[in-house]
This record gives sequence, C-alpha cells and structure tokens, in this order.
Amino acid sequence: MPNNRSAAPIIAGILLLAILYVGSYLALVVPEGHMVIGNVTSRGAIATPEHYRFGSQFFSIFFLPIEQLDRRMRPGAWVGDLSHYGSGATYQEIPDLSP
Repeated sequence: MPNNRSAAPIIAGILLLAILYVGSYLALVVPEGHMVIGNVTSRGAIATPEHYRFGSQFFSIFFLPIEQLDRRMRPGAWVGDLSHYGSGATYQEIPDLSP
C-alpha cells in the first residue's frame, strides 16, 4: 500500500520549534549579565549574577546548548562573565551603605 503522506508538515513543525527556541533565547538572554539582590541581612545583601531576564534557574538549563554556542559565536558580549562583580563567585556580599 503506497504512503501518500508528506513529510512537509513534520519538517515545518520542527523548523517552527527551532525558531521559537532561538527566538525565546534571544528575547530572554542578557549576555553582559545583571545582579539580582536578595536575602538582605544586617551585614549587607547577597547578590546573584543572572544572565536571563527571569526564571534564571530553569532557563540556564533549558537554554544551555544554545548558550554555549552563543558564547563561542559572540565572545565579546560575554567578556568578563560578571567577574567585575567579584572573583567569579556565584554569590557575593554587598556591603550595606545605609547610615
């Protein structure tokens, strides 16, 4: 029995998913990074470097393959990798400067 089905819808669906994945990554990524302040104490605050606009824990895993590719293709955007916030540590204490 001949198969009259076309592979075009499957290929189009895979292509659409790939475009959505890359587009979502580009919309959410912040290569230069930003600091998220949390856990404020009397000694200061704990700052966590983030590379995504929100949902960083999930997206850092979900977008890991494309982020590694991005770091190779655009190394200038990732220079420093937030090392200007400290010695490359994930958490850093920020002194409380209030009077």
